[in-house]
Amino acid sequence: MNDAVHMGYRSVATHATYEKVIRKSRFIADIFAVQNEDETIAALEQVKKRHPEARHICYAYKHGVDGEVVRFSDAGEPAGTAGRPILEVLERSDLHCTLITVTRYFGGILLGAGGLVRAYASTAAGVVAAAEITRYEWHLACALTVDYSAWSRVERLLREAGYRYADVRYDVRVSCTCLVQPQALPGLTKLLQDATGGQTVIEPTPAGYHPV
Repeated sequence: MNDAVHMGYRSVATHATYEKVIRKSRFIADIFAVQNEDETIAALEQVKKRHPEARHICYAYKHGVDGEVVRFSDAGEPAGTAGRPILEVLERSDLHCTLITVTRYFGGILLGAGGLVRAYASTAAGVVAAAEITRYEWHLACALTVDYSAWSRVERLLREAGYRYADVRYDVRVSCTCLVQPQALPGLTKLLQDATGGQTVIEPTPAGYHPV
């Protein structure tokens, strides 16, 4: 991969929803972080299962950092009135690896082409505003394992050095997952091994994009 792949991008931290009613039609937006085709398909299926009777589930998405894939769908609405306006919201918001769907339940009043464009765009913008936006960076997700007697020192060092850790588990030993930029792994390894007399086990996983 070239260096541009590792520059990072903006997307949502977690799935979010937003709903509004426009002239009796319900517009329900969902936003997801998606890094590849499989995640995109799974998110679309999730929305379709929640709205099995909806006639229009329009969407736009961008995924893939090295050779970005960009697609959108009007899902039965007049051409250019739904998918393209949703995509334009993604682009204005500078979001990548992101899917926005807007589900419409028709309320009996025709909105016209201009009204549909405004409705889909404003609903998509609403879900972006409602979501938590974060930056995704290229990291290793390292599994750390230490003795109970050393955990307080390891936890303090991780906090002081600015490393993010999560999924702390207290079993026979204490373990957690720590996000580390690849170039920082040797320094972190030395720091923890020196602090625990070589008792810290560090198991890096393949690098990938993680929220920071």
